[in-house]
Amino acid sequence: MGQPGVPDILACHKGRFIGIELKAPNGKVSDQQTEFLKRINEAGGIGFVARTLDEVIDGLGLGDRFLIR
Repeated sequence: MGQPGVPDILACHKGRFIGIELKAPNGKVSDQQTEFLKRINEAGGIGFVARTLDEVIDGLGLGDRFLIR
């Protein structure tokens, strides 16, 4: 039981805050989740919703590290 809207995955990589909200293919993002991700991005972090592994790879800008997707 935490604050509403907090993403499922929270991380910090090389000083950059990352928040990833995981959703099923048809999952709905709540207004609180949308606002939290917006605040992460406005503060210079990386915040996004991912429904597939490819969306995580793209959201983190790691596409060039994978030969096969």
